[in-house]
Amino acid sequence: MLYFAYGSDMDWNLMRKKCPSTRFFSRALLDQFKLVVARESSQWKCGIFGIIPEDKSQLWGVIYEISLFDLGKLDVSEGYNPLKKDCGCLRKECIVYKEGDNNFPLTVFSYFPEIMPNPPPLSLEYLNKVIGGAHYWHLPKGYIANLNRLLPKS
Repeated sequence: MLYFAYGSDMDWNLMRKKCPSTRFFSRALLDQFKLVVARESSQWKCGIFGIIPEDKSQLWGVIYEISLFDLGKLDVSEGYNPLKKDCGCLRKECIVYKEGDNNFPLTVFSYFPEIMPNPPPLSLEYLNKVIGGAHYWHLPKGYIANLNRLLPKS
């Protein structure tokens, strides 16, 4: 299965720990979506990213290939339960563009956490995982610069 990761799952070591079958497939662009602080994570003890539709926005991430066995592990990690309607997160198919090229659309799945009112802020540790993953996979420099703007000013 092809999974589009846009948050802390872009961190290669974290993703392989969660899902040992993980194989990198490609960088990708999810057009007309943007990152938002969605909800609190019990794992991270801070706010985490979710995504929402927004015209003229572009969201970069990576596509991993994972096994069906590891899909269950990833569902648990992301807070998705297919047997519960109100689990706080959905796993949905979406169309992304391999390497940002509109000539190469791919159907993948990703997670869409419920957007909560007034979520807590992102932690430095969480942001560093996201930004580190973006650097590791060589996402576009402008996109990484936008992520860096979210870091606290020292």
